[in-house]
Amino acid sequence: GVYVMPYGMTTENMRKISDAPAILGFKIADDANTQLTPQQARNRNDQFKKTTPDKLTYLSLAVAQDRPETPYFSTADLIGNQSYPIGNDDISVTYRMMRSAVESANLKGTVPIANLQSFLWGWRKPSPPELRNMTYQALMAGMKGVVYYAYRAREVDLNREPVMWSTLQNVAREINFLSPYLLNGEIIPIQDGTRTQPLAVYLRGESPEGQMKAFILTLNNSRTADQRVNLQLPEPATQWKSLYTQGRPLSRSGQNVSGLLLPLQVAIYEVR
Repeated sequence: GVYVMPYGMTTENMRKISDAPAILGFKIADDANTQLTPQQARNRNDQFKKTTPDKLTYLSLAVAQDRPETPYFSTADLIGNQSYPIGNDDISVTYRMMRSAVESANLKGTVPIANLQSFLWGWRKPSPPELRNMTYQALMAGMKGVVYYAYRAREVDLNREPVMWSTLQNVAREINFLSPYLLNGEIIPIQDGTRTQPLAVYLRGESPEGQMKAFILTLNNSRTADQRVNLQLPEPATQWKSLYTQGRPLSRSGQNVSGLLLPLQVAIYEVR
């Protein structure tokens, strides 16, 4: 069930392994916006496509919080946008950066991928609540996939990080359930997580069985302060079911949803 996108292979070896069923595609550049111009990235993508025309191409963009890197979003099939705030920045930057990447990808017709932190950068590694929080910020921004850096690299080996690894496995199971709606459904922003308000979106779409379903996703992007939820669902609801909520529960009265989220808490409810 694992697909691989190798990086740094020779053309000869790419051809040798391209028919393997686990090969989804090839990574063509890392930190592309600091290493290559958009045209150079495009040229490299063309070279990969000539070698393995039926495989996807992927590149990763270095953190660029203050500027959209829109020209790079037409240079490969999948564009990864990095967010590595743990130990260096406020975790709330993830949503803003991923939202900018989604807008650039939509303009260029490519697929935005969240490149999130699972390694030590600065003075510590992400905690389990931070891993979940970053992941859901990216998904609520509209990202169509998540790649964590890294499973095994100089900075981390998740074989030796059982808590982080089990957290990522649990998050992956949650996302697997929500993926039909995240990929093909509609995300309606409700609150953007700025100032003291939580981040909240309404997600709706068709299940694999053909049923229309909706979900409310909300999170506290503060590491230290509680945040009060006080929002209105965009359509009437008759049922309210907690899915992946750790911490304080939210309550619903008609279309009104209220409650108090603990620092970094993620709350997800199915709405009927």
